[in-house]
Amino acid sequence: MSDSDSDSSSGTVRVHYGPFRNAAVGDLIIETFDGDRFHVSKSIMAVASVYFAHRYPPPTSTSPTLPSKKTRTVVSEDSTLWEKVITLIYSSLEEPIPIAALGALLEATKKYRMAGVANVLGQMLLRADLMDTEPLRVYALASGFGFPDAARIAARRMLRLPAGLEYTSELQYTSAAAYHRLVEYRRRCVEVIRPLLHWEVLKNPKRVHDELGLEYRVEVACPSWITTDLEELMLCRGRMKSAEGAIFVSFRETELCGIEYVTGVYAHPAWREAMEELEKASQLVPDVTPCFSPTFLEPLMKASGNTLNGPAGLVANAHTFTVALDKQISQAIAKVVLETD
Repeated sequence: MSDSDSDSSSGTVRVHYGPFRNAAVGDLIIETFDGDRFHVSKSIMAVASVYFAHRYPPPTSTSPTLPSKKTRTVVSEDSTLWEKVITLIYSSLEEPIPIAALGALLEATKKYRMAGVANVLGQMLLRADLMDTEPLRVYALASGFGFPDAARIAARRMLRLPAGLEYTSELQYTSAAAYHRLVEYRRRCVEVIRPLLHWEVLKNPKRVHDELGLEYRVEVACPSWITTDLEELMLCRGRMKSAEGAIFVSFRETELCGIEYVTGVYAHPAWREAMEELEKASQLVPDVTPCFSPTFLEPLMKASGNTLNGPAGLVANAHTFTVALDKQISQAIAKVVLETD
């Protein structure tokens, strides 16, 4: 019989673990609580598991010769779990293991002290599909079973999801302290992202002068990371056809001989509105990844008819700007460290 047979009618593959069902194989029977039996080698199990190594030590030269009757050990787990464990010990399990099964498998490797199998399962936690769709479940398993790298990546991925940390069964494997560290990590990430998005509307607008001596009324100060290098990206192509309703955004202020000088530009207020919407969104989803997001683009598109270069130019400008913003957010989050045990 082959190791796997294809069922053409359903398009599925049935996987068989034939060698472990063969009574002629091995010198140890592992009997599961649901009555299934696996025929394995004591020596191989002893190498893979400290538990089995202590229970079945290798014979010494002075040991008496024992009959060839197999030893039987009864385990409390079911056959589905042991089928995967034994396959991982003997070779490799090619089909992906669902995350719902990883917790019980990792618990078994901890109980039977199977470090090698645990490391293989730990690598499975790094699968991109799990990180993107089930980061909380991955974090719970990674923090509970000692995989700090996977825990950090999962915590970072969770910043792209809403704030509600709903209960999942994998949380039984981690500690309250680890869960608290995750919540605290998220809170600190929100704190470092907010200044990147916040536009300060001055309660007392002030009058300043540019380098040519022209006077301006400063009403809004943009986030400090936005410099004159981004002026063309963010504001000039989005200037209004007329100055009516525009806001003067200051980038940098200096003082010379008692006179305040400012570097800035008149901008459409939709830019500030778009950033304010992102700031609100970041309270629920810290890593807002704003490139072409409706949250960011909607205020701009509504205002695009009153700009010099119309919708197409404004969208292109918005994309270029949000790429720069994404970089700022990523750099800020990277400085926040998730504490682990």
